[in-house]
Amino acid sequence: MPSRTRVVSLFLFGSGFCALIYQTTWLREFRLIFGASTAASAAVLGVFMAGLGFGGIFLGRRSEAKPRPLAFYAKLELFIALSAALSPLLILVARHLYIAIGGTLATGLAIGTIVRLTLVALILGPPTFLMGGTLPAAARAVVTPDDVSRRTVGTLYGINTLGAVSGALFGTFYLFENFGNHLTLWWATAVNFIVALAAFRFTKSMPESVVHEELFDKEDSGPAVSQLFVLVAAGLVGFAFFLMEIVWYRMLGPLLGGSTFSFGLILAAALLGIGLGGVTYALLDLKRAASLHLFALTCAAEALLIALPYALGDRIAITAMLLRPLGTLGFYGHVAAWSAICFIVVFPPAFVSGIQFPLLVALLGKGRRGVGVQTGAAYAWNTIGALIGSLAGGFGLVPLLSAPGVWKFVVVILSFLAIVAAFLRSGEPRPWTRAIVPVSAAVMALIMLTAFGPTAFWRHSQVGVGRLKYYHASPNELRDGNAIGDAGTQIMSGIIGATLHPNPKQAMVVGLGTGSTAGWLAVVPTMQHVDVVELEPAILKIAEICSPVNQKALKNPKLRVIIGDGRELLLTIRSKYDIIVSEPSNPYRAGVASLFTREFYESINNRLTPDGIFLQWVQTYSVDDRTIEIFYRTLGSVFPNIESWQTQEGDLLLAASQAPLRYDPETLRSRLGSEPFKGAMLAAWDTVGVEGFLAHYVGNSAMARVLQNLESWPLNTDDRTVIEFAFARSIGAPNGFQMAILRKSAQAAHCDRPEVNNAAINWDRVEEVRHTSFTQPIENPTVDEQHRTAALLAYSNGDLVEALHAWQAQSREPQTLQQVELLAECLAAQGGEAAPKYIDQVADIVPSDAQAIRARLCWKQGKVAEAVDHLKKFFEIAHDDPWPNPSLTKRSIILAETIASSNPGAASSLYDSLRTPLCVWNSDADRELRLISIGACVDGNKPGEYTARAIEAFEPNVMWERHFLEVRKAAYEVTHSRRAGQAARDFDDFMQHEALTNDAASLTHEIEIGASPQAQTPR
Repeated sequence: MPSRTRVVSLFLFGSGFCALIYQTTWLREFRLIFGASTAASAAVLGVFMAGLGFGGIFLGRRSEAKPRPLAFYAKLELFIALSAALSPLLILVARHLYIAIGGTLATGLAIGTIVRLTLVALILGPPTFLMGGTLPAAARAVVTPDDVSRRTVGTLYGINTLGAVSGALFGTFYLFENFGNHLTLWWATAVNFIVALAAFRFTKSMPESVVHEELFDKEDSGPAVSQLFVLVAAGLVGFAFFLMEIVWYRMLGPLLGGSTFSFGLILAAALLGIGLGGVTYALLDLKRAASLHLFALTCAAEALLIALPYALGDRIAITAMLLRPLGTLGFYGHVAAWSAICFIVVFPPAFVSGIQFPLLVALLGKGRRGVGVQTGAAYAWNTIGALIGSLAGGFGLVPLLSAPGVWKFVVVILSFLAIVAAFLRSGEPRPWTRAIVPVSAAVMALIMLTAFGPTAFWRHSQVGVGRLKYYHASPNELRDGNAIGDAGTQIMSGIIGATLHPNPKQAMVVGLGTGSTAGWLAVVPTMQHVDVVELEPAILKIAEICSPVNQKALKNPKLRVIIGDGRELLLTIRSKYDIIVSEPSNPYRAGVASLFTREFYESINNRLTPDGIFLQWVQTYSVDDRTIEIFYRTLGSVFPNIESWQTQEGDLLLAASQAPLRYDPETLRSRLGSEPFKGAMLAAWDTVGVEGFLAHYVGNSAMARVLQNLESWPLNTDDRTVIEFAFARSIGAPNGFQMAILRKSAQAAHCDRPEVNNAAINWDRVEEVRHTSFTQPIENPTVDEQHRTAALLAYSNGDLVEALHAWQAQSREPQTLQQVELLAECLAAQGGEAAPKYIDQVADIVPSDAQAIRARLCWKQGKVAEAVDHLKKFFEIAHDDPWPNPSLTKRSIILAETIASSNPGAASSLYDSLRTPLCVWNSDADRELRLISIGACVDGNKPGEYTARAIEAFEPNVMWERHFLEVRKAAYEVTHSRRAGQAARDFDDFMQHEALTNDAASLTHEIEIGASPQAQTPR
């Protein structure tokens, strides 16, 4: 490599480093103004990419006319640094203008988008336009006449991209976390100034002959192929690669945790592949000019390498699971595991893509003549193609085709381009025979698309390694919002605020999710209006599905859903609210930490009434003490009063206000005894009354002030979102934050109770409900407390005999609803005469659960008809009511199977009761499995029509388990089902390949129950 090329490559390395830092900073900064919506992000990305493209075209031409192209390059870098350094000030001005206009809420989406584009173009247009000219100018300065394949362009392009890799990694893993957006950007501008000054100095030190020899370059650089085809191809490969980047982010995000670090690694892997690919092109021993044959090979290879992970399907997700134990080594163990997946999926096709760009420039011409304009043109077409791919993917193709569908679409595009390029005649000898290799590779890539591909296992890989048995679009399977499992937080986040506020009328909820928070707030009698701001329109469908648990939120006329970004809305809306609830996703997910910053809290404070309450959800799992303290410090910098609540295991709710919250026992008792407060507490917390309410209280404002002042941790601000990185670093780390220690500390400091008349509260009952609701250990427990704890543990594990034994070893009557249900069901399972007394107590609060327990008592007492009647009533309620106890529901389904197997006359009615899913798919996996057994009872204790109907619910992705497959085969054969052939093939395949290994446990179970009279009944 000539010394001139080496030096200029170093300049471009620094330039690439700075450009990546600039891009990341600008995206983060504009997100704080416009929000994180797709339209807002697209505006920033669109201007950035368009600026690069237009700069490539116009400045590439200018570089051809410059006698000193390296001096021209140095000027470009100098003005890039100047305009980038000024950008934070200009963004601040844009923020004030946008707020004054009123944002999209005032202007509408169309005009709002135009305003965004205008503001972004005024700020980012100049530096990005200048950036687009740097590579053409540098290429013009160093490419020599004898470089017929333009390998030097590959060197420059590759080194420039490797600089971007360093910017991605250094920025993600160090700069933004420790210095924030502004300082990081200014550090990058300092580097950019150094690059510019060094380039000026190097230009002056070059011999006169080197500087001016371009003027006397007369070599022929005519293109060997159609320039139009090459430029269109440049656009298509850019389109395909950026489209694939969106797929990688969508598909790998859940596997890698979705944090800033994992997204940074995906980007770094892509850039590293491109950079090394460019350098590799420069190292290729190309004696002749570039050819379409070589381009066809790259397209086919890229298609093949993209199709391969698709064909591997869930094996990639399983590999990610197998690598997770590396996390025990700490944060960098996780990074190693994430990097391995990125290098399997992302790096190989990116490497081939890196070879493509200098190859395309070489197809446009040879040597130095025209290299500036041709590099600029190829760069522009490639960039514009990438922009179109990004916008088409985010706004249309991914929602239309799904991420796996777009994955296949990209392979089709590249395969098509490879075949077309292979057969285009370009003066090459025997083009048809030379096309065999690229065409074969392209066809092989297309064949790979016939594989099953990635499944939902990529999104739910944390549940374990195995076949995905059940998949419903149900509220129990939302990644960041389980409508039943998270009800303690989702319902009570708003209800706590409505309980504590003296007269709540106006409320806002940031994030619709399952709709539970907003829906329950909207049915509070005094509430007049609830605004919900939701970023993603598709979430409305989720809220509609969850209508049984969210009080039919979307049909409530008091509730208004605003599609937009919460930050933008709070900056631009003029309304005032009594209650604002913020329950976003996990803070470590990219971009979410901006909803936990001081500036965000200031905008919330500006929208609250004087006695308003702000409620902030905070996760307490996978987080360390320092991060929790930063939460308190940041929120406390705006709100002087912060009270802490534990809504459920792992979830903390901070109630913040300007004025101290008042607790009047009689008002609380009256309010909590009325609807919807009573129903909300029963559904979400399985408790009632003011004591049950206060059992979830953790600490008062004095405790919050102590946490704020323990250490001088930095605040989480818009400029430096420290918790974004702190959360991501502490995922899976041992010795993290423990709620039990926080409660213990609050009790020791006498900060664990609100300002309330203690005489009006039964604090012993508060403690009993607390110990019943949460798993934290009791400090110095009495013998009776040890027995009660053991009873609750056994009951939660379904061991009714041990639970009753442990309970009867203590002396006190049950104090909480959970304890009453425990004793009622355990006594019923024994047929005890004392059971009805406790069942009646359950019936006063939860009539549905009482029906299930009565069914168990009647069955034990031999009253089969009454047991069936109570079960049917329970299931009838459970079809409409989402709140029956899930564990009790599961045991009731098993009881139905037991009754059906010994009383065939009852089987038919029980089958009808369980034929359709219960409300919100409560215990649906158990229902589907047990229904097969009940169906066989209806069929006369053998597979038949009812058995086949039950099995059809599992199609087409059935359980890969021997007994199930055997019953499936028999049932379909008896009923002459169209699936009989497939069932027989599946069973034979299992017996031939997997029976001895995958189903050993099932075979052992069958041997153990072989002598049972129910052995022929599917279980």
